[in-house]
Amino acid sequence: RSWHRDRRHPLREQDHHHAARDRRNPDQNESRHRDVGAKDQGTEIKVARSTDGGRSFGTPQSLQSAGAAGDRGWHSLAIDGDGVAHVLWLDHRGLAESAERTDGTKASATAAAHQHKGDHDGDAMAQRSSLRYAALGGSASVDRALTPGVCYCCKTAVVAAPDGRLVAAWRHVYPGNLRDIAYTESRDAGRTFADPARVSEDGWAINGCPDDGPALAAADGAVHIVWPTVIPGAEPIGALFYASRRDGPFASRTRVPTLGAPKPSHPQVAVDGTGQLFVAWDEVLDGVRAAAVTTGSSGGDGAVRFGMPQRLAAAGPTLYPVLAPLARGVIAAWTAGAPGASVIHVRRLNAAAPPSATTLAASQMPAPMQGHQPPPGADHMQHRFDDPAAYAKSFDDPTRDAWQMPARVIDALALGTGAKVADIGAGTGYFSTRLAKSAGKPAVFAVDIEPAMVAHLTARAAKEGLANLQAVQATAASPNLPEPVDVVLVVDTFHHIGNRATYFAGVRTQLRPGGRVAIIDFRKDAPGEGPPAAFRFTPDQITADMTAAGFVLDAQLDFLPRQHFLIYRVK
Repeated sequence: RSWHRDRRHPLREQDHHHAARDRRNPDQNESRHRDVGAKDQGTEIKVARSTDGGRSFGTPQSLQSAGAAGDRGWHSLAIDGDGVAHVLWLDHRGLAESAERTDGTKASATAAAHQHKGDHDGDAMAQRSSLRYAALGGSASVDRALTPGVCYCCKTAVVAAPDGRLVAAWRHVYPGNLRDIAYTESRDAGRTFADPARVSEDGWAINGCPDDGPALAAADGAVHIVWPTVIPGAEPIGALFYASRRDGPFASRTRVPTLGAPKPSHPQVAVDGTGQLFVAWDEVLDGVRAAAVTTGSSGGDGAVRFGMPQRLAAAGPTLYPVLAPLARGVIAAWTAGAPGASVIHVRRLNAAAPPSATTLAASQMPAPMQGHQPPPGADHMQHRFDDPAAYAKSFDDPTRDAWQMPARVIDALALGTGAKVADIGAGTGYFSTRLAKSAGKPAVFAVDIEPAMVAHLTARAAKEGLANLQAVQATAASPNLPEPVDVVLVVDTFHHIGNRATYFAGVRTQLRPGGRVAIIDFRKDAPGEGPPAAFRFTPDQITADMTAAGFVLDAQLDFLPRQHFLIYRVK
């Protein structure tokens, strides 16, 4: 366990857990370190080593050069196969030289760095902060700078790969205040490092410090990295991304699905002994920070695909999760509770095991659209459902039938002979296939905005011999129905549609005479997962949108335990 004490904020602690185990001699490979506020002129990085499983520790050893001025922190630790501790940190001794106050006294270097205005936030200012490295084997090595130009309050990461490589990552400040993640590698146990390189060109320009950084893991010859950044645009939104590398540069980034808050933070990554990838982080939902986790696995094309995210605990606040890999699964730990009464929780997660109270499996997710929250001010939830194989585990989970009641829903639609039905937001075909197999054998248009889902629906219809089911590629603005229909069914998708009055006004023109629109969406008080409260609409709210689109409420059915069931007809 490690923590950083900031003299200006004595109660703030940043917990980062870095653990590794030497299979040949595990008792000699357990190390803990901490850095604390020392003298007024700066802070120190210290390491204390235990050789008896943590029962006692030797005398702490300082890693920075004797008398080094300025503040330093945001350290990370990795233990290699020989039991050597490799430590990385951000060092501000260069800032200390320029931290003169107007009265001639010295200001804290970190305080100078945190002023976040004027030239204090440019790449020129960042050149005064550096990434430094030292190792501790039998004795501490002399610390040295690996590179200047670091973002001075974003955490660092270092990992000792089983093949002997040492990889370090941090947030770098590039010209134009671009705050991208950089990395370097040593192949000689830290004696030399390669020139720094970018992990990804994210294009995030900010006149200040994001206060968050990357996480690393290594297994089976690959190095894995997860980091937070911002997707630029008219409405920028925070996101987590994943990438991996072997001998060359990192591959193109893949977005990690989160619970949907605008700023997921504090990512952690681990790979268990089976090669299963785990990613954990925290984010603020409805004003409360929640820790979450997801798993990733490689497909036949080598690309990593992530499952649906799950909270580590049902209620918050939960924050700063950490992961430690096992032969199968991981141990997750996180802080829970209010300040002054917080506790640390520990949970074992095993993505491959059958569902239980302590395992993580996609089939535990009870609803098709889980806990994603759009940026503030958005009128709908924006989320990709582009991995049919992963989402089928929850969308088509047989346990869903108990609360979704598909047979009763289809009966309530009262479809006549020769009816045509559009299932908007069809996903993997939970309702579409049941509609196609129902008594009247209606023509079914399974509509989805995701090309991967449309391909999946086409393949599923062929596999199940459903000649009356046609997959349709939609856009955000229109379902693109090939012909008018009698009924449009919208299940758990209403909250994902933007500019709803205009959208459903368009749907109205694609209805046969007497056509109806049936909307099923989550109640505000529904248990289990689903959209956040802000995107669980009341019947009055749904009706307001539909009225503006030219519809009137025809029926309101209340037999579904988790969802409203509203049927509209044209005015």
